[in-house]
Amino acid sequence: MFFRNEHPYNRLVGLVGKLWPSKKEMRQAKSFLHENQNLDATTLVDIAWAQGVAPQVYHNILCLKEQSQHLTFLNQFFLQAQQDLEERKKYIMRLFADLELFHAEVSAIGGRFMVIKGACFQNLYPAESFRQMGDIDLVISQDTVWKGIDAFKRIRHRPKRIRLEKYPYSAQSSDGIFGIAEMLDLDGDPRALPFDLHLGAFPGCGDSILESNMWDRAIPLRVGHREVLVASLEDCILIICSHISRHGYAKLRDLNDTHVVLRHAGNNFDWDYLYQFARKNSLQTILYGLLLRLQRDYEVELPTEVISKLKPDGLDILTSKFLFKPGRENLNFHGGRRLFLGRFLQTAFLYRYYLERAGFLTATKESLSGLYFLFQSGRPYRLWRQRHIQSFSSNRRIVIIPIEATTHKECWQIEQILLPKVQKFAAKSGIAIEWVGNQVIIWNVGHPNELLLTPEGIYAQSPYDGHLCNNTLEKIQRIAWEVVSQLSEVGAILGKLVAL
Repeated sequence: MFFRNEHPYNRLVGLVGKLWPSKKEMRQAKSFLHENQNLDATTLVDIAWAQGVAPQVYHNILCLKEQSQHLTFLNQFFLQAQQDLEERKKYIMRLFADLELFHAEVSAIGGRFMVIKGACFQNLYPAESFRQMGDIDLVISQDTVWKGIDAFKRIRHRPKRIRLEKYPYSAQSSDGIFGIAEMLDLDGDPRALPFDLHLGAFPGCGDSILESNMWDRAIPLRVGHREVLVASLEDCILIICSHISRHGYAKLRDLNDTHVVLRHAGNNFDWDYLYQFARKNSLQTILYGLLLRLQRDYEVELPTEVISKLKPDGLDILTSKFLFKPGRENLNFHGGRRLFLGRFLQTAFLYRYYLERAGFLTATKESLSGLYFLFQSGRPYRLWRQRHIQSFSSNRRIVIIPIEATTHKECWQIEQILLPKVQKFAAKSGIAIEWVGNQVIIWNVGHPNELLLTPEGIYAQSPYDGHLCNNTLEKIQRIAWEVVSQLSEVGAILGKLVAL
């Protein structure tokens, strides 16, 4: 079965959480329900959502319900699950509607973006068993990323936080910059994070960055009501593996996604490409575990040479067995008895990644320090709990949030910041600045009054969660006002002053 030492709920979810369970599995699920009539409906709903397969569990149990009307448990389950699923459907439709608006805005400025992760699979899933998803992940070309963030503002979204990260061991990232903008609705709902905007390729665990020919192989596919660029089917599976490396575990949903990709591709799947870039990104062990589980539990036929080429040696064979962890009593995958196995998988990944790129000493240092931070926070790097100006060169990552330039009851409406003119002005005024890539200037480097200037707006460093207390935020907003006032003397750099 899907889980070892299975909790009853995990056994049931393993049977009916698939997209296309066999007749045998449905019979087993029906028999299981008759033998376990004291199950708690709330627990089953929670585990189904935690494993990312609530729609599949709902749909497949609906088929069983038609044959087992007398089971009180099923009625309780449907009362709880149906409302949640209807709300999620409406939310997903809203995401797709906003994606259409974003597409129009970015097309108008000649920008490019690509849809990755869950939204790619939505139209590959059966209509009656939609793909559970919470947001839409996008990769946007680096030359238009700040305009892309500005495009989100025009459709009533704004960034909650952006992570700027350096990947010194990546051959692909010439300027060493990577970032994520989590988009927050303008109504301020802290639960609403409908879009993740990725700059460059999708990240793995720690300092890795997925190196593949994503842009060259992107394909048009219908997402919602519009045809957009999405990652190729092979890259979709690489992204699934990269996502697993980042979180230290795989969900049942990851198997469903991989299954639907292979089913859709048929004989046109490029196994050589998948193998090449799985090796290049040190993801071969994770891919091996994923495909092996798919072959065993989903009875998917895979080329024999693929499994044999991917089969790891030594301790890596153990790592491949740690992909899937049952929900049991604690649904938090980062806690309880599941903690160690996931961290072992991530540390092994870090070691392999750095070993290929930087040698034994660096691999040992980075993987051990990564292990320490993984146990501390669930991420293989230090999380800053309060605002602290960090050196980007030494810490390799900073978190920034958008700042309005305000004073009293007025604010600057920024239309554009011409960074070359900012650089000249700073040189004349003796202001310490530093370029980050070619689209960000750090103003007053390392000073408590430090700000980050981009072509479309002003940002400030923040804690990892992207939240600043009111007093600190107000102070930085006043500082931003002073900076804007200085820069406005340059002429044609910033937009006009408007009343709040």
